[in-house]
Amino acid sequence: MALLLFFLWRYSGVSGNVKESLSIRKNTEYLRHFAYFNNVALSSTYQQIKEEVLSRGLTVVPGTFDACKEKGWKLNCVDSEQHVRGVLDWEIVEIANLNTIMNVPMNAKDEVDTILAHKKFNDANGIQYKNQTEYSLRYHNFRLRKQKIDEHNGNPKANYTKGYSWAMEFSDSTAGTEMIKRATSQKMYHYVDGNFVDVSTYMKTHNDEADDIILMDWRKKNVITPVINQGGCGSCWAIAAASLIDAYRAIKTGSLVQHSPQHLLDCTAANYNCESGGNHESALKYAENEGICENLSYPYSAKKESCKASSCVEKFKVDGITKLDQATLEQHIANHGPALVAVILTRDFMEYSSGIFDGLCESKRLHSVLIVGYGVNKRTNHKFWIVKNSWGPNWGYGGFYKLSREPQGIFTRPDSFCGVNNHAFGLKIQ
Repeated sequence: MALLLFFLWRYSGVSGNVKESLSIRKNTEYLRHFAYFNNVALSSTYQQIKEEVLSRGLTVVPGTFDACKEKGWKLNCVDSEQHVRGVLDWEIVEIANLNTIMNVPMNAKDEVDTILAHKKFNDANGIQYKNQTEYSLRYHNFRLRKQKIDEHNGNPKANYTKGYSWAMEFSDSTAGTEMIKRATSQKMYHYVDGNFVDVSTYMKTHNDEADDIILMDWRKKNVITPVINQGGCGSCWAIAAASLIDAYRAIKTGSLVQHSPQHLLDCTAANYNCESGGNHESALKYAENEGICENLSYPYSAKKESCKASSCVEKFKVDGITKLDQATLEQHIANHGPALVAVILTRDFMEYSSGIFDGLCESKRLHSVLIVGYGVNKRTNHKFWIVKNSWGPNWGYGGFYKLSREPQGIFTRPDSFCGVNNHAFGLKIQ
């Protein structure tokens, strides 16, 4: 019992950032008081979790932070064949502390299911923690997100499916900051029968597009270049602008060429970079005035570098930059080519896996993408855009996704969902 009380008291003194993320009361004296007068509840929670772990044939491993490594397993008690072999005793203590402090209803089976999912998620992503405090924070965030994902995916009326992303372990307040560093282009997973399967593999056997009627798709006209992974750089604006230029040139000349987003990232403006992003309209105007190199001569590096506009002899210039809005967006895509737009980027979208995205779209953060077509689901009559993203070919439908065109929430007009009509541009052949 002394060990349990020590961990609970120690947790009450962690940094303000951890307290904020866990929504734990700021009154430290209250928590100390809580530790001494609620040890019975804490002990009961600890015992229930421990008994459930043992009932599954797993080992409760005593000792320090590295105790599983001393047994020849990985830090998180996963063996070389990706099987969870045990749970550290201090992990159970930390989880019991959190649940007791936050008055979480106890369901030992669900809790151990979450513990095992967390361990497998960390193993799939190569995640290791620095200390027990970090473990507590990340586990709590993972637990909350898993509950929300399970609830969403269990709703038969949901239009899209959520997956597990790197953001699982971050609170809503810190996920936005991490987004800048990671650009959300890491792997997405589905949790199937106790194992994490990356989305690209999952989609090969779970195709949900049979009910889609595609009304326009520029991919079928051989004018859309391969999806780029922007990596840890906020360069979506440059990549999407370059992708629009690719399509424009292919429509105009019949030649499919991939142009250089790195050229736009380096040269459009000195203050445009990976950390603060940039403006895709400015990128188009730069290509109109200065021209743009091909990607082969100015390859993408996922970092801001000095402008090397002279690295290519020939540059392609665009013309016919056209501002689009809610009334003209579909017409332009039908008659002239893809459209460059900025959508609102939210936590729900970071968890998108498949289907027609119609999740929460209220944020100040924007993300540049390319609309390449549109269609409708014949079963639900739900209209959608077909959108090219910049998070690599293993995300969504080979790097593409479906975005709702229906009015909902604060977006009361058709073709305005997620702010898709506010920063929309196309290129018209003159």
